[in-house]
Amino acid sequence: MKKLILLFAFVLSMQNICSQNFTFEIAPLVGFSFAKIDELVYSNNIKESHLEWHNYKPSVGINAVVSVENFICDFTMQSCIPVALGKVTDKDFFISEQNPIAMFSEHNLITDKDYSFELNLSYKFNLPILKIGLGVSGIYSNTKMEAADGYLQYPNGHKEWTGNENKDFLNGTVISYEQSRFLAGMTIFLQKEFSSLSFLLKGSFYPFVSVECIDNHFLRSVQFLDSMKEGFAYSVKFNADWKINKTNSLFLNTSFSYLAAEGNSFVNPLGIITSETKETDKTCTVATNYCDLSFVLGFLIQI
Repeated sequence: MKKLILLFAFVLSMQNICSQNFTFEIAPLVGFSFAKIDELVYSNNIKESHLEWHNYKPSVGINAVVSVENFICDFTMQSCIPVALGKVTDKDFFISEQNPIAMFSEHNLITDKDYSFELNLSYKFNLPILKIGLGVSGIYSNTKMEAADGYLQYPNGHKEWTGNENKDFLNGTVISYEQSRFLAGMTIFLQKEFSSLSFLLKGSFYPFVSVECIDNHFLRSVQFLDSMKEGFAYSVKFNADWKINKTNSLFLNTSFSYLAAEGNSFVNPLGIITSETKETDKTCTVATNYCDLSFVLGFLIQI
């Protein structure tokens, strides 16, 4: 509480100093997103495993924007509400030229946590027709999920999976997966303002990515530690803002994000870890694809 009081005191003092050249805006957020994470493992450039996490989640957050002259500092923090929505599919493949599916499983998805912090620093050019902004952007996000219950299908006699096999039903958490992502890059936006409406189109590209994963498979008593630093990400956002009065507005934004990265995986046994068993396998290649379609509603308050 003391920190919030100090923050508002700082904002008000800066506003007095900078007069009309300084603005501070804050907006509570609610939203819903449809996300998908692909987890891929390769052996000698042949696909060995493919997990798909289809994650649907409501979220809450807050956005704060500080503007001094044409310089803009935009910070957003969002967190999902833990829910059991979505599904997980897990496919293992035969290591061969045809690369057929050897095993299939499907589970319920439980989201334990999913939060993100985004910071954008930009400079806005006020042109006669519209406004253009250029800047830098950084994002840190973390997602932790569980694959629970569901079923397994193993073909008999080392045959290819068809989907007609008997289902072995499961109970409880089978897999837990945590992925943290750090992105750094550049951003550009175009803004067009009318009397009470404002539209913004924003694009960001992130050539610097770092993805770390902890993947626990409880039925196999094995843990995979993935480190992926080769890849890229991008996002596109469209925002529509309706100005209610001089200090308040209601806005809706839609955004799509995509990330692709690859790196190496280390394998640990679950349970007692010794120097002889820790990080026993450094040869397999892992990759991840992450995409997210989000809808966010916010109420902006200018202080």
